[in-house]
Amino acid sequence: MNSDRRLDESPMQSLARKPDRKFIAGLLLLALVSYLPFLSARSLYADDWSWFQIYFSEGGGRILQLMLQAAHPAFGPHLASLFALGDGSAGLLGNLVSVAFHLLNGALLFAILRRPRLTRRIALLATAIFLFEPFYSARASHTMYDEYLTLYLLSIRFMDSPRRALRWLAPLCMLGGMSLETLMCLEPLRLLYAYRGYRGLGDLARRIAPFWSIALAVAVWRFGFVESHGHFSGQKLISLAPLDLLRYVSLTALSFPAGIGFAGWQAADLLSVWGLAGLGLVAVALACRFDARTAPPALLSSAPGAWRQPVALLALALVLLVGAALPHAITGEHAWPTRFETRFGFVAQIGATIGLASLVQLLPWRRLRAAVTLPLLAVLALGSLHDGKWYLFDGYIQRDLQARLRAYVWSDPDPELVRLEIQPASNRTFFRYRCLGANDLNVPLNWLRPAGAEPSFVYETLCGDFDNMAPKRCSTTYLDSHDCPVRRVEAVYRLDPAADQVGKMSLWHLIGLGLDLVPPPPLDHRLSIVTDGVETAATTHAPPPPDCTRPGTTAIATMLRLTACRE
Repeated sequence: MNSDRRLDESPMQSLARKPDRKFIAGLLLLALVSYLPFLSARSLYADDWSWFQIYFSEGGGRILQLMLQAAHPAFGPHLASLFALGDGSAGLLGNLVSVAFHLLNGALLFAILRRPRLTRRIALLATAIFLFEPFYSARASHTMYDEYLTLYLLSIRFMDSPRRALRWLAPLCMLGGMSLETLMCLEPLRLLYAYRGYRGLGDLARRIAPFWSIALAVAVWRFGFVESHGHFSGQKLISLAPLDLLRYVSLTALSFPAGIGFAGWQAADLLSVWGLAGLGLVAVALACRFDARTAPPALLSSAPGAWRQPVALLALALVLLVGAALPHAITGEHAWPTRFETRFGFVAQIGATIGLASLVQLLPWRRLRAAVTLPLLAVLALGSLHDGKWYLFDGYIQRDLQARLRAYVWSDPDPELVRLEIQPASNRTFFRYRCLGANDLNVPLNWLRPAGAEPSFVYETLCGDFDNMAPKRCSTTYLDSHDCPVRRVEAVYRLDPAADQVGKMSLWHLIGLGLDLVPPPPLDHRLSIVTDGVETAATTHAPPPPDCTRPGTTAIATMLRLTACRE
């Protein structure tokens, strides 16, 4: 009875007991430190530039309309609210909110996993992997996945709370979480949570019926009545070809070990190979001095025959992973640790973390488990830290590029169509190997153009926009369309070799740049114009000051570090 009473504690009570308290508090603190670079970034990322322009030119209602056309109606209010302040804090607020909800999700996931007997042993390790996970880099943008996951996890945690108000609140939390419909693929986790202490199949069915009814209703509504239309018509068409489904699900599954390998590369880039090797030796030394009395539960020795539990956990992990990958597979999408494809693995990462923790549990000796776990968590934490550093580096390079493009484009009153090459290649330079899209380049460039001036358009070579779009129509945000300028120019942006890679710049200096605590370094990045195969320095002069009375100008000036609009 006493153990059952402990299992019915509130989330905060379950985290307040030793030894859970010190381990969870330490993990949350370390996770917060690993995300500090993200929290010092103010820049916008990819599609966020599009929503910036739409909000300040057409209003928040247009964002709601477009999200309805994209079959994501619940995303609209969130996107619109990020720009409501109009003071340039959208990037900072977006990252702060996302990281805060991620940490809260870690605490909730632990509270849920520690209840069922099957997952109790791996609860702490799975939570640690989740907190530092390298699988979902889209946290750098204003996607609100973590917020919806919080609502979904609360719906599990509250479903059998001793407080009636929380039990009634649980279905409402799930309904809010279903704004990200793929979260319903985590329902096996709810079933496992509810199974503990059930009084027969009838009682179990009664407890989960409200939630599965919501999931069924959302599935019928989403796949039966809601489809992409308007601008997004024809996107994400459903295909049930078995071989295609197998391929995309397999690629999503492979993205998780690839993500761990990617985190290892990032850790080595942050510390150097020798620093990472030294860290590994320290971890091995700590493992040799391993004390079972103070170890996390995931590292305790197993009783004879306990291999069955990790095997059952692996089966659960597989169900969660495959189930979460299928909704994306039927539309031809799969997760991958680079670029923006990480978002397709957001829900599946719960299964991946449980599976990885289960594999550690299969190791035969507790010191061996410690020798594997400590370096793994260190690599994941350093990978998260490097992610934030890379994101800051991305913003720093983009600000410099934007300043040079703006000075060049507005030196000539005639609009231009610029084909831009970045050296080193943009997929080596920018965050998670991405190229710069039309929104990254053209929204900041044209938002500050003088009143009445015709827009110019810049397209980076690796994204393919120049070849696919520019010959006919030019776009700023992928959602608008303009006649392309007649004058066409080839340009090359070369980074100073002293800082052409994120690893060459100090993390603390980049954080200082993000917070405006230090001046930018005097690096000689160059913008050149190519004529008949010959490069010459771009002719520039000071661009006209932006119209600071125009809505949104103060925000973009703050993000681009333009002092004229701060006064």
